[in-house]
Amino acid sequence: MRDQWRAAALGAALFLSLAAPGWAQTLGPLSGDTAAQGPWTAADYGRFDTSQIDGDQVAALAGAAVLNGPLRALGSTVTVSYLGTGAARNASLYLADLSQSSWDQPDRWMLDTRDGYSYADYLNDPFGYINTVGQWRQIGGLSAGDSLVLGLKALMQTAGDTGVQSSSIDYLLAGEGDAAHVLQLEDGRLLVGFEDEGSDDWADAVFLIDGADIAAVPEPASLGLVLLGLAAGAFFLRRRVS
Repeated sequence: MRDQWRAAALGAALFLSLAAPGWAQTLGPLSGDTAAQGPWTAADYGRFDTSQIDGDQVAALAGAAVLNGPLRALGSTVTVSYLGTGAARNASLYLADLSQSSWDQPDRWMLDTRDGYSYADYLNDPFGYINTVGQWRQIGGLSAGDSLVLGLKALMQTAGDTGVQSSSIDYLLAGEGDAAHVLQLEDGRLLVGFEDEGSDDWADAVFLIDGADIAAVPEPASLGLVLLGLAAGAFFLRRRVS
């Protein structure tokens, strides 16, 4: 039941952001250089940016707080840096558009987590690098308080043994259920880790978020007031138009 409240709160928060006048998020280009990388997990095929994250921080994500709501912009821009993955399968990160029937809209794609170095590549060359580790994208067109939801689309994995194979595509939204954990590094900087393979380390895709904090998620009673307020606003707007 609590997950249902979280999902409703996530939708309500995003609705409020979308309803604000002038709301228009933009995505800057994928920028930065491929970083030096190390595995930082028990799996040798994992790759993490050794200049921005260490093994202790990766391990800390397993016991970190569940990200139970959207991110909240602190200003006009938010930067999302990709720090690495401990997962065998590739995944695509999106700035999720919850106003659409499918949140993984092509114009909201941000990056692929094993770009240029798949698990099949690892089997042939265990010393390769992932192109996108260390790279970043900037989200612009924001106002302080705007809600941001990251979505991870984990793709099928057919190479390797059954321990790393996956026959399905999984859709994970940060802020829904326990898809993502978050560590607060300092004001305006967050470490967000997704879990998509059942390893329970929340290091399957790790991102550094600059310029955002965690939006408060209303408890059931206060969420009811939010929804009541939305309904009342819609009623008076309809009367005004008519």
